[in-house]
Amino acid sequence: MEKNYPFSDEKIPRYPLSTPRARPFLHRSGNSASSPFSPWDIYDAYDIDYRGKPGENVKIAVIEAFSAQGAEKDFEIFAKSFSLPENRLHTAFPFGKTSFSDPDWETETRADTQWAFSLAPYAEITAVFAKNDETESLLRAAEYASRELGADVVSMSFGTHEFPSQTTFDKIFSSKSTVFVASSGDTASEVFFPSSSASVISVGGCALHRNAGGNTFARSAWRDGGGGPSRYEGIPKRQKRFSGISALSGKFRATPDVALDASLSPGYPVYDSSSGGFISVGGTSVAAPVFAAFCARILKKSNHFKNYVNLADYLYAAAGETAYREPQAAFYDITVGNSGKYKALVGYDFCTGLGAPNINYLER
Repeated sequence: MEKNYPFSDEKIPRYPLSTPRARPFLHRSGNSASSPFSPWDIYDAYDIDYRGKPGENVKIAVIEAFSAQGAEKDFEIFAKSFSLPENRLHTAFPFGKTSFSDPDWETETRADTQWAFSLAPYAEITAVFAKNDETESLLRAAEYASRELGADVVSMSFGTHEFPSQTTFDKIFSSKSTVFVASSGDTASEVFFPSSSASVISVGGCALHRNAGGNTFARSAWRDGGGGPSRYEGIPKRQKRFSGISALSGKFRATPDVALDASLSPGYPVYDSSSGGFISVGGTSVAAPVFAAFCARILKKSNHFKNYVNLADYLYAAAGETAYREPQAAFYDITVGNSGKYKALVGYDFCTGLGAPNINYLER
């Protein structure tokens, strides 16, 4: 369902900068010995309650480029295939439509919308389309989603290598009423923007391993997950006061903050009619909308979150306020594996951040 919002382009500040093109971080999975994780597997893996109406009265916006013909119908087919509650995908083109389409962004749109919906099935899901894949265009679409659409959570499954003028865009993410999340990227040991913005929750990757019975999960670092210290963003207070992080990153922002499954094996199922039906995908590109759905659940349900300035501060406080608490209840600490030159450690690390979230605990 396309929404027509009263909107003046002049309300969104223009940034007269030369910005690089961004790319979606989605990857198609190869052949796997096991079936892709279903939404119900992900519910179990992160200890998520099935009951109630998770995400109800919460708005999630996913930021996309160009267009995605047929995404609304594919969204409905995905929901029916997994017996999820009936919902409807909304779309918005704040800067006008374009006739151009890109197959990578087409699939990205389907993955973002279907998986944000899967874990917060009663939320209002809107795909907001930038006219192209210039970083500035995508970030202006994110600003529109926050300021004009009133999104509670904005998910960005794209990124570009850091550039000196990126901090000019940080004011886009300063809204106290919107949580911004972004993929940390799929190149090991590298840092990507907007994930590296101090005001964005950076979502990295881990690998979920299902046992032979299919009902218990172990976790390791995902070898391709992006992460490390930013070159340009200063360390935020939540990380500076957290013992161990400043020793790793110095005076710079450390990424990622959290880690969710991003492995291509077995991957996530996505219904893409342009590809003939269900395909399997992976990457931090899917981890971001999954975490956006988790944010929607926390915003709706948690009483503890209300005691903090923003959701990012709440996550670090839940992990231990000033030091990583052991035993850890809010996160599954990942201490096995590596991502490029970085190793998974006890507590915070550049592979998996604070670890994989325990949503049942964080929703309290």
